[in-house]
Amino acid sequence: MITAIRRLEIAGFKSFRRLHLEFFPGFTAIVGENGAGKSNLLEAIMFVLGRRSKGLRAERLEHLLHTPPGGEPVEEAEVTLVLDNRSGAFSEVCSEPQIVLSRRITKNSSTYRLQGRLASAREVEALLALAHIDPNGYHIVEQGTVTDVLEGSARRRREILEEVAGIQAYEERKAKAVEELGRVKERLNTGRILLAERRARLAELFRQREAALTFQSLSSEREKIQATLIFQRYELKRAALERALAQAERLREEVEALAAEVDRLDREIEERERASSPSRSLPEDDLTDLIRKVERLRAELSGKEAALKLLDREILTLQQAARDLSRSAAPGRPPEAVQAILDLGWDGILGTLGELVRPQEGFEQALATALGNHTHDLVVTSRDLALECVRYLKENGLGRARFLPLDKLILSPISPQAKSARNLPGVLGFLADFVDCPPEVRPALLYVLGDTLVAETLEAVRAVEGVRVVTVEGDLLERGGAILGGAPKKARDPDLSGRQEELRRREEERKALAREIERLSLELSQAEEELSRKARERAEAQASRAKDEAELLALREKRREIYRELEKKRASLFRYEREAAEIQGELSALGDVPRPAELVQGSPEVLQARLRQIERELAALGAVNLRAIEEYEAALAEVNELKEKVATLEREKEEIERFIAEIERKKREKFLDTLAQVSQELNRLFVRLFGGGEAKLALSEPGNIASDLLIQVRLPGKELRVLDALSGGEKALVAIAFVLALAAGRPAPFYLLDEVDAALDRANSERLAGLLREYAKNAQVIVVSHNEELVRHADRIYGVVLRNGASEVLGMELVGHA
Repeated sequence: MITAIRRLEIAGFKSFRRLHLEFFPGFTAIVGENGAGKSNLLEAIMFVLGRRSKGLRAERLEHLLHTPPGGEPVEEAEVTLVLDNRSGAFSEVCSEPQIVLSRRITKNSSTYRLQGRLASAREVEALLALAHIDPNGYHIVEQGTVTDVLEGSARRRREILEEVAGIQAYEERKAKAVEELGRVKERLNTGRILLAERRARLAELFRQREAALTFQSLSSEREKIQATLIFQRYELKRAALERALAQAERLREEVEALAAEVDRLDREIEERERASSPSRSLPEDDLTDLIRKVERLRAELSGKEAALKLLDREILTLQQAARDLSRSAAPGRPPEAVQAILDLGWDGILGTLGELVRPQEGFEQALATALGNHTHDLVVTSRDLALECVRYLKENGLGRARFLPLDKLILSPISPQAKSARNLPGVLGFLADFVDCPPEVRPALLYVLGDTLVAETLEAVRAVEGVRVVTVEGDLLERGGAILGGAPKKARDPDLSGRQEELRRREEERKALAREIERLSLELSQAEEELSRKARERAEAQASRAKDEAELLALREKRREIYRELEKKRASLFRYEREAAEIQGELSALGDVPRPAELVQGSPEVLQARLRQIERELAALGAVNLRAIEEYEAALAEVNELKEKVATLEREKEEIERFIAEIERKKREKFLDTLAQVSQELNRLFVRLFGGGEAKLALSEPGNIASDLLIQVRLPGKELRVLDALSGGEKALVAIAFVLALAAGRPAPFYLLDEVDAALDRANSERLAGLLREYAKNAQVIVVSHNEELVRHADRIYGVVLRNGASEVLGMELVGHA
């Protein structure tokens, strides 16, 4: 339960002079004669939650003030409501175990207090929303609400659903948008009329402006063409002179560069011919010895690697034999459960701890004693595998076994006493340091041995306490002080010792052979590198001789090509020097011609033809109004301004129309979502009340949210029919279910129901009582009722009477239910 009403305190509210009333979870019934003030009790709760006076059967605020018989209304009224906050429903605002909310009014004021401090109505509303409490919600059902559903039309029921869906807010936003759309359309029509008038004037000015602009353009073009033709004749000659001089200068530089290149090539060819010896002998290094050495090293390395593989197989065989002998020589074969797990052969079962570890020479007895019962502990890779093995043992009744899952073992730190005892004379160190095992098994070994020390004798740790020590002969001192000692019953199996000695000798041989292979690999790598270098040097010497001969031939061919190009350039240079001298004589005769401000593009012939055409066009224009240019610009600016205003208004109109369409879409979606949600909850409540059947909400015109809302029901074993076709009691019960369904989607912490059962017969009252008791399992239910059949199902009953002009609650009756 999110929260619940714990206490209600009233002072001067309506018919109550003063009241202090405790509420409890569950189903509470409020009974009393008509006019005693039962409904005022619920209205006091609605009042402090923020309900307005008109929603409390009062026209004005002062009508809520208590008025004693024959007297004047009290100066003020105050209602305090205490809500349970132990679940933390209001933790965003307050972390205290209870929320104290009060509202005080006078004839012309209303104030709220939250936890004793002043608070605004908005702050109270936000607080209550945290627990889904709405003073106007349908989890508060007033007198007449059910009657409104029963006697109201299908259109009225749709209006009730619209209230729940919040459609009014959409309608208000749409009305404002429609009003604004009307104003925008009016301004838009005015702007369009003005724009049409200005455009007509602009069209006439445009014609006059075009004639004036044409006249100006043609006159300017005529002047430019005339100046261009004069300048073109001068510029053509000057450009020709510049080109001739530039070509001559360029060719002069090229001739000098080519002559210098021919001289350089002559010298280089002479030097190469003089430096080149008749014949240079190629390097004749003999590579035979190196090749033989590489082949010999490869063969030797291959033999060693084969020997290593053979030795590895022998070591593997000896290790298996030693494990088999160790298992048979152990103080007893593995228990049946351990052997059964080993026989499974599952991946991840590494073996017993005793099989997987090997003591260094001299520490065999110490390891056997220290391991003790842990010798047959099964080492597995994961906890999941260990649990699977345990499940197998249980299913087959094979007994118990201890597992050491490597992925979940937690190693205990070495104790300070063990660290201190390690440095004592006669203490050799930690036993785990004298035991060999695969790296992955090491955590299991450390888990069992932990900080177990190994000493020469127990005398070395006589004064030490709190440590575990084993001697090389197998005597054991436990941490708690217990001592295990004596002589072993029989000697160690000689065959096992021989196999282990042979295994150690083979492992030493393997290490020596591995070092020899490493040495041969390095020597072979060096020999192969030297052979590669020698071969590369010989090939480079052969390529160098061929390269020198090719380069000398290329130089001779290059010299011939450059000399031929030199002779061509000298002939062209003479021709351009003669042309430049002729043009300089012609320019001296013309004199200096200034450059026009703007040149017209085109050949002289084209420009002459254009000049004749301009004269004809000017004659055809006749009289021209040159002021039309400025008048048109002013009129165009005015038209553009009006166009922008009209475009802005059109965009505003379209935006408002889109906004209205969006409001309609959202309104429709919200209404249909609410309809589906309420219909689903109505069906659930109907099935609960009638033990089956079906109930749903439907629009009289499917898809038209403005059409009437029908409540259609199908009683168990009957056909589908509308609400009005039911009996009186059935109609009332369905109407109550409809009202309760209106709160679907936001389950409330409590439900306040005021005489909703007035029209119910005994059977339907039983059904409603069962439903309310179901609601009371998850929420607080408070019902005002005259119905004895309903009241007797309540957990508690409050009786309200009118005494001396004021309502009082006389007592509380507790009713138990099996």
